[in-house]
Amino acid sequence: MERPMERQDIIAGLAELKLHGMRASFDEIAGKGLARRDEFYPLIASLIRAERTHRQARSISYRITGAKFPVLKDLDKFSFKGTPIDEGLVRELATGSFLDAKRNGIFVGGTGTGKTHLCIAVASAVIRARARGRFYNLVDLVNQLEQEKAAGRSGYLVEKLLRYDLLILDLCAARSDVELEGVNSSRRRFEGRQLHITRLRNHSRFSQS
Repeated sequence: MERPMERQDIIAGLAELKLHGMRASFDEIAGKGLARRDEFYPLIASLIRAERTHRQARSISYRITGAKFPVLKDLDKFSFKGTPIDEGLVRELATGSFLDAKRNGIFVGGTGTGKTHLCIAVASAVIRARARGRFYNLVDLVNQLEQEKAAGRSGYLVEKLLRYDLLILDLCAARSDVELEGVNSSRRRFEGRQLHITRLRNHSRFSQS
């Protein structure tokens, strides 16, 4: 007959099964449950909720880290007061509804108007909620694509990027017509992906085709 499991056996078993949320919450939940003389099922339900919360937090952290944002921004820390920016529209974008509608967003404005802040804040909110996304300086991305082509490995990076739900592209470093043509070429490659493009300079030269 198998001996009853002691606390240390339960903790070790939860760790072995990679139930880290349950393991971290076990003593607190078990202690409160015993104090209230809870039945078995409510205790298990509490442990399952703790595990689910832990895994959701880890998933969000993984997606945010994988997005490679240069900094993290939050909509609540942006001051809309005194700006012509439509706060309602920005907050609607942050719900991720544009993903379902398969629409893109372009943030255009002068230096210091908050384009990057809003773009990163919107994208990070969507990524926290459900999506997989990646931030790029678009000139760096175009250069990587050209280097890949020169090395005879065309298509590898594109296939990788097509796995994302959302691409966040920063055009702040696009200085020349050659670089802007590379931007247009890259934009056409990702037709059908959801793009957030920010810090667009000389935007009259950015092709809409």
